[in-house]
Amino acid sequence: MKKDQPGIIDVLTKKNTLREALVSYKSDGLRLLVLFGNQDMTTQHSEILSQAGMGQIIKALSRIVDVIILDTPPSAMLVDAMMVAKYADEALYVIKCDYASRSVILNGLEELKEAGVEVGGAVLNGGNESGGGYRSY
Repeated sequence: MKKDQPGIIDVLTKKNTLREALVSYKSDGLRLLVLFGNQDMTTQHSEILSQAGMGQIIKALSRIVDVIILDTPPSAMLVDAMMVAKYADEALYVIKCDYASRSVILNGLEELKEAGVEVGGAVLNGGNESGGGYRSY
């Protein structure tokens, strides 16, 4: 990502168009379009993400791509994940090994359920090959 690359907040606040913000990567006959988040931490991202423009971006993207993946910060840390969850068909819940507590994980899953988002699966990442990690779960 270039330092001055427009992101989703720039599109939602109409500083840039969706076309200007999309970055295209091509490899082995596949094409990936990426709309980055914004690095500006002074903006109230959650307020902007909750606006109607987010649904319009998802609708526009659905006309030009086969699959949309919404990658968000951890749901327990920021509300951004819950702001975009309503646009998802289902969630893949990613859990960092030996980092998130059981109660945080269960609370996050409950929040998704309450938001009406189906959890299609979970990934446990950051584990050690030689053992350890969530043995007591």
